[in-house]
Amino acid sequence: MAMKIERVTNINEAMKSVEPDNIGYKIMKEKTQILAFKIEQLKLQAMQILKQDALSNGAELVTPKDAILCQKTHYDCLLFGTQKALKLLISKMQMQPFGLKTIAQELKIFLQPQEDYGRKIMGIINVDSNSFYKEFSSKEAIRQIYHYIELGIDYIDIGAASSRPGAKYIESKVELERLKPILKEIKKLDTKAQFSIDTYNEETARVAVEHGFSIINDISGKPENMIKVLQENPHVSYILTHIQGTPKTMQKHCKYKNLILDIDAFFTKKIAFLKEHNCSNIILDVGICFAKDMQQNITLIHQLKHFKHFNLPLLIGASHKSFLTRILESQPFGRVQGVGVQGKEKLESSITSSGTQGLEIGNLDSNPLECSANINSQELQRLDSNPCHVERSGTSNIESKKDFSLDTQNDKILESTQTNHANKTTNSSGCSMALDGLWLNCDGRSYLNDNDCPSNSLNRSNCIDKGEFLQNTKSTKKGNLPATLIAHCIAWQNGANIVRVHDVKEHIEALHIMEALRANDIDLL
Repeated sequence: MAMKIERVTNINEAMKSVEPDNIGYKIMKEKTQILAFKIEQLKLQAMQILKQDALSNGAELVTPKDAILCQKTHYDCLLFGTQKALKLLISKMQMQPFGLKTIAQELKIFLQPQEDYGRKIMGIINVDSNSFYKEFSSKEAIRQIYHYIELGIDYIDIGAASSRPGAKYIESKVELERLKPILKEIKKLDTKAQFSIDTYNEETARVAVEHGFSIINDISGKPENMIKVLQENPHVSYILTHIQGTPKTMQKHCKYKNLILDIDAFFTKKIAFLKEHNCSNIILDVGICFAKDMQQNITLIHQLKHFKHFNLPLLIGASHKSFLTRILESQPFGRVQGVGVQGKEKLESSITSSGTQGLEIGNLDSNPLECSANINSQELQRLDSNPCHVERSGTSNIESKKDFSLDTQNDKILESTQTNHANKTTNSSGCSMALDGLWLNCDGRSYLNDNDCPSNSLNRSNCIDKGEFLQNTKSTKKGNLPATLIAHCIAWQNGANIVRVHDVKEHIEALHIMEALRANDIDLL
């Protein structure tokens, strides 16, 4: 047989096809993973040393083009390399002056193996009429609790005070009155599911803990208000949520010098306070929609991995949040397709999260509902605002993967046959979006096989109109479920351990698929 050379884009799958030794595979796999870190305000002298040390150890430091003129005392730089190269570099940096020792210590924390907290689901139950989602009566809430237990989820979060933007403060007395029959029922239960009380009131939290709750979900961002309850009950976990202001005022406080670094500093300070008071059972919540605008929410979903260095479980709750609806509503007629959107303040920046490659968005004026997607190289350059970021770009081939489709009629993700296919740009006659091989189309389904995607033959008669689409995705029963599912799957992919959701059954199905893909080393997103 003649020797042939094939270009490979999915290195991990290609390595597996060669059937190397398992230990060798794990070692070599590390060499395929490039990590990148944004370093802000690096001293000129440190930059010059780090540039040389990085090159000598197989890493690279990206510097501004005018840095060679040495006209400034500090510069923003980007360091990237394999884990092995960065570890060698860190050992050198620990002997260098100009603040490089400090940078080495911080990088070392990012590279340390993190505890695997798994991927879990927290079901939401609201007993407040001002909540943005469906309110449960006491009887309905109790039925829903048993339903969640039957489904086998890990956490059930119950709240009696709304935290939606503009919501007024609710006294503990009112909360407890609403919760009274539910608390009595929970106290009788013997279940593996853990109950979380969603409250910012110390007294409500204390009573809930007395009735069997083991988690305090405090969206106030002020653990000092709960410290007595936590000290009295060391087994109780505390969800530390980032917020600025209160639910009533928070949307007036969406300004940040650096979103990721500001939230990082908030967590650092609050975690230190909790640990000083012997409270170590902490779960971090970046606070989607709490003092965040639409683009900031998308950025946080995209950048969750940054917060893994705290080595604590990460929780995210984007379930039916208003920013997902606004993404849909913001579309001019003719540019609506599932969660495919166009423009900077849209979902594309979250869809280009870790592992998603070659997303393309375009605009077709010839057909009001024909749309393709394209994020060019400039759109991928989002590193200016990200202190630590792993970015991959370009398209890739996907071989021998299973097909999955999103059935919006029944709110299910379906699995079909295996196929070979390649991720490619849609043509001008289609209304579809490529997510590293995952096609989302105007017919409400997703495709992993571009041959099955009807984009090439799609015409206006195949498309739903904007009003019908928005009605389907924003109904009281379903909410914007497709957008919620994709946002949470991306969050899982980017390091989230717990997702707080309303649509539990659908998320269980999505999680099963995610875990199956993970077990087979397949990166769907």
